[in-house]
Amino acid sequence: VTQLDSDRLPRLIQRLLEELGRRQAILSAAGVGHISEQRAQATPDEALPYTILAMDGWERMLSTMNADQLITFRDQFMRVLREGPAVGVRVLLTGDRGISGDKVTSFIDEQYVLPMRDINDYRTAGILAKDIPLDLPPGRVLYGSTGTEAQLAVLVRDTRGEAQTTALRRTVERVRDHFDQF
Repeated sequence: VTQLDSDRLPRLIQRLLEELGRRQAILSAAGVGHISEQRAQATPDEALPYTILAMDGWERMLSTMNADQLITFRDQFMRVLREGPAVGVRVLLTGDRGISGDKVTSFIDEQYVLPMRDINDYRTAGILAKDIPLDLPPGRVLYGSTGTEAQLAVLVRDTRGEAQTTALRRTVERVRDHFDQF
């Protein structure tokens, strides 16, 4: 769903909430409280897969909503963040520096911070200026309160966003074409 398809967003969130309910019913019927327990006792065909919701541009997405839509969406999204991990629904959320002050971050286990122009902006993610290396190479991120470094994987050598998006789309098409054979 893109910002141009904002009318589809409520349907997506409703679908996610239905999936949460379905997964919670499966865990309840199995007498377990977490997806890891269900996967451990289920046959491979019955084991619940993990679901990843990737949302790129938190602030941009919120800016497309009116006040009523925003209240409803935030309540529903907070439920996904709150109840999702136990049933295998994981959220990958990107945003600008303002996301660190948003209440959604209280439900996020790990924040990965890409290089920022202003060194003071790292403080909003809980990283102190003294813990920030002076020169971060491309793809390097900081995470945790101590600013531990990690390297993000890239799909192709060209690290521009357009090149990575093209490579990802090609990969998705190859996987889709492969599984369409069955």
